[in-house]
Amino acid sequence: MSSPWGPFIGPAHVRDAVEATLNLWAATYVGEAVRQTAARNLDPPLTGFEDWVNEPGITGLNPTMAPRYVVAVPGTVGDPQRHGDGTYRAIWQVLVNVWMWGPDYQTTEDYLGYYLVALRMALCQHPSLGGFAESTHWAGERYAQAAPPTAFHTWGHGVLTVLVTVDGVLNAYAGPSTVPANPATPPVPPPAVTSEHVTVAALPLS
Repeated sequence: MSSPWGPFIGPAHVRDAVEATLNLWAATYVGEAVRQTAARNLDPPLTGFEDWVNEPGITGLNPTMAPRYVVAVPGTVGDPQRHGDGTYRAIWQVLVNVWMWGPDYQTTEDYLGYYLVALRMALCQHPSLGGFAESTHWAGERYAQAAPPTAFHTWGHGVLTVLVTVDGVLNAYAGPSTVPANPATPPVPPPAVTSEHVTVAALPLS
């Protein structure tokens, strides 16, 4: 049964689709990053995605330098496109934030760069995000120092930006036609057409 309101899609749905795709694929791509950087003899080596922490922050050091990460959806980009049937397509900006520490800024930036390559590939090579999105495009990335360095470590912050296009975000022609007596009770959608009767009458020939 369809909803009389039409689709109900917001930034949380976009974030959930991105996180689900990362949870499914990021370990594989970070594993490839480990193999790609093996010749560099990184010490410590890159940390597998299964050890990452899904929360922000620049506190708490650990010997593996495992990153923290957060997916944020600050809003849409450009004007949503309206189709003739009243549905809309929208492009959402998604920021994948990664924090980690290293012995100095250059090392920290290098590690962040390797990790963001892996996340970028995981999302853009699976652009439907599990069937949720029409497309996912890379829109850039940046790196910065996240806190004043100490004599022992430097915190860095990397941001991967992708644009996620979602069709059918809104239907302007949907919505209940009358205000329900009880807002907590959803209105009943109009009945579906299951059959149709057509009467054909013969016209006399002139």
